[in-house]
Order: sequence, then C-alpha cells, then structure tokens
Amino acid sequence: MKKIWIFILVPIILTGCWDQRIYEKVGFILNMGIEKTDDDMMLISFTNPVVGIQQQGEVEMITTIANSLREAREDGRLVSPKNLEGGKIQHILVSYDMAEGGIFNLLELFQRDPINPALALIVVVDGSPKELIEKSLTFGDKPRSAYYISQLLENNIRNGYIPDTRIYNFDIAYFAPGLDPITPMIKLEPNGIKITGTALFSEDKKVGRIDTKMTSLLLAAMGRLGSATYLTSNYFDEDQGMKFQTAVLLRHVKRKFDIEVREGKLAVNMKLSFDVTLDEYKWDRTDEAINQKTLEETIAKAMKADYVQLFNHMQDIGSDPVGIGDMVRAKHNDYWRSIEWKEAYKHAEINIDVKVDIKQHGVIK
Repeated sequence: MKKIWIFILVPIILTGCWDQRIYEKVGFILNMGIEKTDDDMMLISFTNPVVGIQQQGEVEMITTIANSLREAREDGRLVSPKNLEGGKIQHILVSYDMAEGGIFNLLELFQRDPINPALALIVVVDGSPKELIEKSLTFGDKPRSAYYISQLLENNIRNGYIPDTRIYNFDIAYFAPGLDPITPMIKLEPNGIKITGTALFSEDKKVGRIDTKMTSLLLAAMGRLGSATYLTSNYFDEDQGMKFQTAVLLRHVKRKFDIEVREGKLAVNMKLSFDVTLDEYKWDRTDEAINQKTLEETIAKAMKADYVQLFNHMQDIGSDPVGIGDMVRAKHNDYWRSIEWKEAYKHAEINIDVKVDIKQHGVIK
C-alpha cells in the first residue's frame, strides 16, 4: 500500500512550470515611449536588445500606431524575430501632451498582467519619446539606450533631484484622496539626455512642472530627501570681481506638520529642520559661532523663500504631492467630509518655518 501512495504522490510533486518561456526565443522590451498622433491615436515606440554572436550591443527599435499598449505589442510581434514580452521594462516615457490628458488608463495593462512589472519608472518627456529613443541609439559615448536612461534616472533619484516614481507609486498616490503623484522629467539635448526636474500632477493629469532645485526641496518636505546640493546666497568677491554661490549638502531633515481648522478655514504650519554640510563658501572663519549662525540664518531665509514660492505654485495648480490632504483627512475628518478638497487646498494658509544647522564644514573651516 505504501508503494502505491508513493507512486501517486511523485507525479504531483514533480509537476513543472506550465508557462515556460525559452530565453533565447524571447525579446525583452526594456523601454517604451508613448505619445499622441495627429489623429488621436498613440504612437508607441519600444526597444529590445538583439542577442546573438554577430549582434553584440545592437538594439532593435519598433514603432507602431495603436489604440492600446497590448495592440502595440502584438503589432511588434508581427515584425520582430523574437516573441516580445514586457516583463523587463525599465521605464515608460510619456510625452508632455499625453500626460496632460491623464495617464492612469495607460497603466492598466501593467496593473492587470502580472508579467509586466509594476516597478517600471514613469517619466514625462519634454518632447517626443520616439525622437528621444531614436537619438539615444546614436550616442556612441553612452551605454545602450535603455541602460543609459536607467542609469541617468537612478543616479539623479539617489541625488535627490527627481522622484522615484514607479507604477505602483503612481497608483498609490492616484488612489489616495488627499495625495497627488509626481514623476521625473527629461529632455533630449544635442549630445545626451538631460534631467529637467519634476512633473506635478493633479490626480492623473500633469498640471505643472518644477526644476531640480525645487524638486530637492519638495522631496525633503515629503520625507524623501536625497543627497542633494542646495545652492544659494550669492556673494561678490571684490578681488575676483565675480559673484559666487554658497553650496551646502542636505544631509537630514526633520519635519513637523501642525494642521488647524479655524472657523472653517484651514491653516497648515510646517517646520523643517535641516542638517547640512558646508560644501563651498568663501574663507570666513565659519568655525566661529557668530559667523556660522549668520550663515545658517542666511541659508534658511533663502530656503524659506523657495518653499513659499514652491507651495504657492502647487496651490495655484491644485497639486498636493506632500499629502496635506491626507493629513487633514486623518486629523480633521469632519472638516474633510464637509469640503471639496481641491478648492480648499488652493485657499489654505500654509506657514513655513525653516531652520538650518551646519553640522560639518569640510576639511578646512
């Protein structure tokens, strides 16, 4: 009887993978570009590496006009020698005008099909994604297109100049009632691709943009500070006859939000305390307390002015990436349910206090 049971169980234990894909026969799409055509369809471009003894370093680019991403992939399979799959997509490049119309529905394929990665970065392109991908294939001093763009994005995410927004990050911010998504922005230059800043969204529609300097401050307010450099405080060197800037490395930030509702009006008090390293400054005995305090106050004043400008802009366009709405919903739920958040956000009183503490002066004080 034991032998009979072993005979029955062994086939069950040794069952193999039912959805096997042979690596050599698969074409892995690494980057994808989406933009509008003149007749309101989508121009979709994607690349996959060509694998073979005679094709080292070569890339296949396929461009098609379609009404959906799935249709584009199926059209690509009709011309590609490999069976194209999207399981290794590194980033999705969306054109500026496409993002203005809303991009959530574009991501539906990645939300439904487990083969497609929810880890792909969403990036807004200032220009044509097709042109950017085509041109990137010709940069002889750069890695392959997909790897070049991925490395560029990853390095600047680490440095705190753009947000790390993947498909699942975008979905979370989109579905949260009091939070809006943000994505990196890039642009094609004559000799490469340049990080230009961050696209601001209201729900899934792009409504504005900010540069890399403002992005580093925004990420700090969101609790996602990278190792960014903040430049400020122009001073004139009489000996050189030139203006110079003070540079500090943003090392750490402590955030505190105080949400108040006064007579039906919303007030947000935000306190940000930065620990910084003095990276570049004139020789001025910064180790002495009085000089250090003066410099800290100067930097804090400049940062506060930038924050006021940043939040005024985000309120004007109705974008709330910091999640002030979520804080209001959690702490003042009765007020939240009685208002239309987008309208209340635009008229909220946002007070910002910035403190800077220079922790290190570098090798030379």
